[in-house]
Amino acid sequence: MRSASRQATANDEGAYAILYGLLVVVVVLTAALVVDISSMREDRRSEKLAADAAATAGAIKLNALSGTANANEACQEAWRFLKVNLAGASGATPSCPTSSFPTTVTTCPVAASSATAAAGPWTVTITWPVPNGHELMTNPNITGRGSYQQPYDAETDGSDPCGRLGVTVARERDFALAGVGGFVDSTTANSSVARAELKGQVSQEFPLVVLDQSGCGVLMASGSTSQDATIRVLNNGITPGRLAMDSLATESSDSKAVCKSNTYVAMINGGGRIVALNGSSGAPGLVLAHGPLDRAASSSDVCASGTNPGTVTRGICPAPIPFVQVTRKFWDWQYHCSATTTLPLSAPCPYTATVPDHIAGIRSLYREGTFTAATASAAGWDVITGNSACNSSVAYRYFPNNTYVDCATFDVNTTTVFAGDVVVFKGDVDVSANGSDPNCLVFNQPTGPSPTVDGTTGKYPFCSPTSSVVSPAPAGDMLVYLQDGDLTRQNADFIAPQTFIYQESSPAFGASETALIDLGAGSSSNLLITAPVAGNFKNLAIWSENKAGVASPASKANQLGSQNKLALEGTLFLPNALANFGGNPTYLGSARAQFVAWRLSVSGGGTLELLPDAERTLTIPVGGVRLIR
Repeated sequence: MRSASRQATANDEGAYAILYGLLVVVVVLTAALVVDISSMREDRRSEKLAADAAATAGAIKLNALSGTANANEACQEAWRFLKVNLAGASGATPSCPTSSFPTTVTTCPVAASSATAAAGPWTVTITWPVPNGHELMTNPNITGRGSYQQPYDAETDGSDPCGRLGVTVARERDFALAGVGGFVDSTTANSSVARAELKGQVSQEFPLVVLDQSGCGVLMASGSTSQDATIRVLNNGITPGRLAMDSLATESSDSKAVCKSNTYVAMINGGGRIVALNGSSGAPGLVLAHGPLDRAASSSDVCASGTNPGTVTRGICPAPIPFVQVTRKFWDWQYHCSATTTLPLSAPCPYTATVPDHIAGIRSLYREGTFTAATASAAGWDVITGNSACNSSVAYRYFPNNTYVDCATFDVNTTTVFAGDVVVFKGDVDVSANGSDPNCLVFNQPTGPSPTVDGTTGKYPFCSPTSSVVSPAPAGDMLVYLQDGDLTRQNADFIAPQTFIYQESSPAFGASETALIDLGAGSSSNLLITAPVAGNFKNLAIWSENKAGVASPASKANQLGSQNKLALEGTLFLPNALANFGGNPTYLGSARAQFVAWRLSVSGGGTLELLPDAERTLTIPVGGVRLIR
């Protein structure tokens, strides 16, 4: 019995040895798989993080702030992020590996294009556009998804394939240990899709934008020891004041690489103030600068951090902070949508835009040489012509129809009222004082030919408004077109409710680039300009491409304001010129206005106050990228 037991034990030991051997193989193989699978999991995590970052960064170049759908720049930006975020990819080719992605798009392609290249141990594919039915949209790369398909959601995914950018990152990994079990390699891949928020982007009010891209002193509040000069962007409830300056502070007329040591983009003299007030909720006012912050404003003029801009009596407050270069493109896209404009000053209309070129439309109709006294008369318009009509001393004149003013200079010596839909002036318009007579030029006023004169002031009621809402109210909007001439006001009333004023200044259209809009002088008179409330030129009060104050002679600049009663509503667009604002007017209500000028100066005790108002000005998109897959 003892001998049989010893033999059974020996047999068991042999079986256990075999079992232990098998268990060791299983343990070693399992450990090998764990190590290599862990590496694969790390690959997947790296791929997803890098793809998310690259797709989001690239999609920024597809939104409105970049100008148009610039797929080439989107690819370059995504590639740059991938090189930074993928381990071992820093030595990859420096740029996006394709030349097929366009820089501008007029029609969104139907089919997707892609660029694929190695980035170290990774294989990267960048896809643009990403149509609704593309596998990146329908079969997103989700761990454990199986046969899952993600449905299209219009609100989240948008309707613009060219506003989407797809990025796929893959890696084939040779197993370091699992090969002992016959497992040789495996591939991981992760994809992301981001879209530019062309439809759902955030827009904000910018009551003041200064477009000069290189100069210094382009925003100036020049007071004295006894007089303030103030540029004040108010808040509108919780909406804070905002102003933006595009200058890089390189001052092209100067041999220095940057502004001179004593000059800055925004400057004050004497009792000057440039302030953007905080919102009522505490949201800070913003002074936004595109160029170097140390050249945006003098440190001696900038208020201390935390200062309430509303308490500043002299200085620039708050301190400037960085921002994108705004340019004039948003106003062009709304009113002058053209494929001929180029960055950096503007950009072709986005391919998604449906807004026609309204400015080109009125220029083609009313430009000098195309629209004359003869064509106006044939169209049934009133025509003012001849010396006695162009320089009339009649106390009150009323023109109820569309009117063509065929005068080298139309002198408004007393009161003239235009009530049609369109007024076209051939030459200069001069509204000047004439002794003690009340002088007043009125547009878009339906009052008939026998108004009642105010016996106290000696003025017609509409020449001395008490608010920006005139009475009787215009029945509709009006267009005033100056073919070739200055618009000048000297100590006289200028009333233009719901009126868009366009001044031609292109020599190609028979005009002068140094044409002026001078509405500044008038210590006791009234200036009222409010933009149309509907139609092609809704919220646009003045548009002139003149170069007054910038082109020679620089002493001749556009003038606005002065010491009078003032009402402004809408956008005043002077993208090539200097606008001077003087005097300390009594505002007839808040100035729900937006100044867009090459340069802006307030002097002589002037106070320019602007109120953010999305209903009466053009808002600017400032956001809009969303990761959707």
